[in-house]
Amino acid sequence: MLKPDQGLALKLLKLSVSSDEFQETLQLKKQIKKALKEREVPYLTAIELDQILRWKLGKQYHRSKQQREINVDEVVVPITQACFSI
Repeated sequence: MLKPDQGLALKLLKLSVSSDEFQETLQLKKQIKKALKEREVPYLTAIELDQILRWKLGKQYHRSKQQREINVDEVVVPITQACFSI
């Protein structure tokens, strides 16, 4: 049975939490959490949803431009309100 290398595990953890992607993820989560907390009824705006999509899709973000164009507040807000109410 292989023994875990704790030194290597700590080095990998330090690398992952210091990466730009990790910091971007933390910042986005903090921003969305703050916005949801400030609202009486939680929802996302089209801009917030787009930020999440940009983060999630990364380099493929531009491939879905046509589909994302329909993501306006009139569509996104009621759908995300329903999602958060479940």
